Amino acid sequence: MQKALILIVGLLLVLAGAYVVPQLLSSNEPPVVRWSEADEQDAPAYDADAATGDPTTAGGEVQRAEVDLSELPGGADDRVDAVLRGRVLDKFQQPVASATVWLEFGRGGQRGRGGAQAQRRVPEPVSTDREGRFAFQGQAFRNLQVVLQVAHPKHAVGMFDKDLGAIGAEVDLGDLVLMQGGLALGRVTDLDGNGIAAAQVAVQPENANRLRFVRDREKLLPAIATDNNGYFRLQNLAAGEWSVRVLAKKHTEGRSPTFVVAEGQQVDLEDIRLGPGFEVTGYVRDSLGKPIAKANVTMRSRGQPGGNTRGGGRGPGGGMAAFFGGRDHSTTTDAQGRFFLEHLPSAPMSLDVRAEGYLDHDQDEIDPTLGQVLQVTLQDGLRLIGRVVDGSDSQPVAMFAKRAVRVRGLPAPGLENVDIGQLMTRMRDGNLSDAERQQIRVQMESLRGQFDFGGRGQRGGQGGDNGQGGGPGGNFGRDLGKPERHADGEFAITGLQEGIYEVTIQSPEHTRFVSQQVELRYGSAAPRLDVTLDGGVYVAGVVSDAKGAPIANARVELRPATPAGNGNQGGRGGRGQRGGQGGPGTQGGPDLQAMANQFTTEARAFQQTQETRSNAEGEFVFKHTARGSYRVSASARGYSDARSDELAVTADLSGVQLQLGQLGTIAGTVRGFRSGEHGEVRVGAIVIGSEGGGMGGIGAMFRGRGGNGGPFRTAEIAADGAYTLTDLEPGNYLVRSWVGSPQELMRELGPQMMQGALSADVTVKGGETSRLDLVLVRPQLGTVAGSVVHNGNPGRGLQVELVSLENATNGDNPAGGMFGGRGGRGMFGRQQQATVDANGRFEVKQIPAGQYRLVVRGGEQGPGGRGPALYEETITVVADTTLERSIATSAGTVEGQVSDDGSGAVASLRGNVALYAGLSELPSDPGALNTMRRQGTLVALEARLQGGKFRFDNVPPGNYLVVLQVGGRERSAQPISVGNGVAQVAIAPGKAREAGEATEPTRRNR
Repeated sequence: MQKALILIVGLLLVLAGAYVVPQLLSSNEPPVVRWSEADEQDAPAYDADAATGDPTTAGGEVQRAEVDLSELPGGADDRVDAVLRGRVLDKFQQPVASATVWLEFGRGGQRGRGGAQAQRRVPEPVSTDREGRFAFQGQAFRNLQVVLQVAHPKHAVGMFDKDLGAIGAEVDLGDLVLMQGGLALGRVTDLDGNGIAAAQVAVQPENANRLRFVRDREKLLPAIATDNNGYFRLQNLAAGEWSVRVLAKKHTEGRSPTFVVAEGQQVDLEDIRLGPGFEVTGYVRDSLGKPIAKANVTMRSRGQPGGNTRGGGRGPGGGMAAFFGGRDHSTTTDAQGRFFLEHLPSAPMSLDVRAEGYLDHDQDEIDPTLGQVLQVTLQDGLRLIGRVVDGSDSQPVAMFAKRAVRVRGLPAPGLENVDIGQLMTRMRDGNLSDAERQQIRVQMESLRGQFDFGGRGQRGGQGGDNGQGGGPGGNFGRDLGKPERHADGEFAITGLQEGIYEVTIQSPEHTRFVSQQVELRYGSAAPRLDVTLDGGVYVAGVVSDAKGAPIANARVELRPATPAGNGNQGGRGGRGQRGGQGGPGTQGGPDLQAMANQFTTEARAFQQTQETRSNAEGEFVFKHTARGSYRVSASARGYSDARSDELAVTADLSGVQLQLGQLGTIAGTVRGFRSGEHGEVRVGAIVIGSEGGGMGGIGAMFRGRGGNGGPFRTAEIAADGAYTLTDLEPGNYLVRSWVGSPQELMRELGPQMMQGALSADVTVKGGETSRLDLVLVRPQLGTVAGSVVHNGNPGRGLQVELVSLENATNGDNPAGGMFGGRGGRGMFGRQQQATVDANGRFEVKQIPAGQYRLVVRGGEQGPGGRGPALYEETITVVADTTLERSIATSAGTVEGQVSDDGSGAVASLRGNVALYAGLSELPSDPGALNTMRRQGTLVALEARLQGGKFRFDNVPPGNYLVVLQVGGRERSAQPISVGNGVAQVAIAPGKAREAGEATEPTRRNR
């Protein structure tokens, strides 16, 4: 009995210890990460409204707070020591332990709320304790907005955007609730349907998925590997739209169509089929055979479509790379000069090699299937030499800084005066033959290197006498760096590419010298410049206010007068509310040539610009100024800018008077808002025209931004609707009030500003308050939703697009993409597409009222990675309503292979296959196909030939012509009829071309 009692007491003590000891060891304080301002990192601007368009998006939340900046002592820019505390819970309100929380923050309230803003990043995350608690401690903004990212292995990633307003030393971030997420199941196979083991599967957020905009996404969404049969499970995916990207050894990259994940739901993905992939190894050496480390190596396919890999032109190498070629595959050489690239397609590829101090190397028509080791020899970069002397006594100048700026590339023979705008117009001509279209591509490739002012001149150092020193390559700013000593005035600038250059020399006791344009060409002798420096003249004056009192520490700028600079210029660090009105482009688009020329002119003027500050007496002086025509401008916080007339500086000039005026105010009352809504209403003003005659509008958005605020000024309204916009540069202003983010307003006003179609609402005068009452502008937005049935089943994965008929031209991309094209935002555009979910439902929110073309597309294939149109209709979107559509589509599949022509090389043929609707044979005119495609009368789908096989999914029923184009052979064609099932087709390759017709590999240095 006694032993039993002792045993019971012992057990009680053990149980008590198990409970009490952790309590004693635990702390009431949550885990905390401390940071200092020095620890912070820059983070990309995050725009929650633009990302989601809806603050109730699943996977996160957006909270707003009403802030009165006038109540914040010291202003909203001040920092305050603060502890930010929060807790992570699951959807059952239970704490989530060991969750990882990252913090980004920025200024909230007027400047941060509802729009993109610069964010600060706390580099280290914190892990929650067993009660789900966490904390961050550091120097936060007194007026604070935070973005929190939370990850846990058993929950979907959560994002939480909170505008906290004015904060104190203790900040409660509240409860962050993680959802369970959804499940996506899929399989990775080869073209024959065999599972691929150990393939790396990574999810990619698509469209309005908020995780597209987060940092360190690979940590939040790590890749997983397929099992031995090629299957994968993607668990705890946040609700939203996703795609899957796949990498596997000896295979090309693969990508799934976009799919929709819903909370607690499972999505079954179609098999992701990978074609055979190839590897290339090579070495990069200099002319002496020594290895070159850290050379950038890129291989690019010749614009081949994605076909069955579903890659299209997406992912790495998209954008301009896809425009000029195909997808990029890039790497860097190691210490032995070795590089290795994998997942390459069987298509012919080009090779680009770039290294500091060496000429660029380009090589075409590389066959990655051969497995040959590539040997690349880089030639030393080109050089410029010269001598600098003083113009007064012809003695050598020993101390100076130097730089060579590449103005443009060497024109290809016959392309010396080609206009890029004309090329763009010709490219849109539907009557071009294949040969003409290829010629234009060559011309545009040549021009691409000609409009990179300062972009490819040097790789790394500026190159002194020994090739060292200077700043980063491509720098065309004013600062040439610290002057260096040059014996007998001799200098050399090395490591340059071919091209047209301007050489800039700056001595402390002379004017800045800019040479005439110099041509550098491989194989030619190094050009020699004899530079004579002039001591120059001085320009002096005084900055004062309207009463004549001097203004100290005003920023004063002396800029060469240029035709493009006749309008008022905003200055870096100054007011910056002035700029040129962006005029309307030509009917075919903006004048790209004029834009490039204007940029070059402005860049050169910027190099010659001098900057200084006024002293305590308001005086300023510019020494060693070259003779010429200039304008002097001044700016200071709390004053309007001043700018002189054009000055002809031929000798020393003093007595320049710059009188800074008073700023103005706009005040009034906003009507038309609902009770309690005033906290979400904002008023904004943008300058349309300034007192000096310069224009504003959209140009002001991209001009200088100064100490008193940017060109787009905003304010909130009081409960009675009153508002005040202060510290405004005198001029004419467009003023609007709205609810929501500024992006919503700019999407509506932006195109009209670009065309100069808007007039000012009020004129602001210095020292005065202009009255303007406003009526609230509500965005006229509606919703389009519905269901899609495909071949009798829910149309999972199909894409629904809305194309505005007001902007559409002759194709699918309205206004060339600038104002929001298919699936993209553009400058003022809106995402206007959605993916059909597993239940066949889709929804597109916040669509500006108007007429649209609703298009339902299949998977990603064809030009630009787009699927074929399975359904089209014209719809009308009405504000504040939801348009419901019930859509039925049907499509089939085409599986084909190249029949053996007796050569035994069918599997090694490289090329592509196209489906042309409504044709039974190839037209006699090769350009007829392009004409019909441009006119929209011909449906064209494209796929890549891999291993002698090809496949098309989601092909609308009908009659088609299968056209096979492989390297070194003529086109061949085969008609086919497609229904709702699988259509099989075999096509023979065309006959081999004559030897003289084959395209030989080329190599060039540029």
